[in-house]
Amino acid sequence: MFGLFGGKSRQKDERFEQGCRDRKAGLLPKMMASDYLRGYNAERLGGLDEIVQYFPT
Repeated sequence: MFGLFGGKSRQKDERFEQGCRDRKAGLLPKMMASDYLRGYNAERLGGLDEIVQYFPT
């Protein structure tokens, strides 16, 4: 058992790590969880704007 808060902390860590793995694999974000997005944007100073390109319509 992880205790009262251990399970939630572990879940947050797993989402963070999944975000890092998806970023390194070149995948687009898969979920909106803040922990996941923090991991996805880690080491990316420009956030998602760094990889998203805007094209005139």
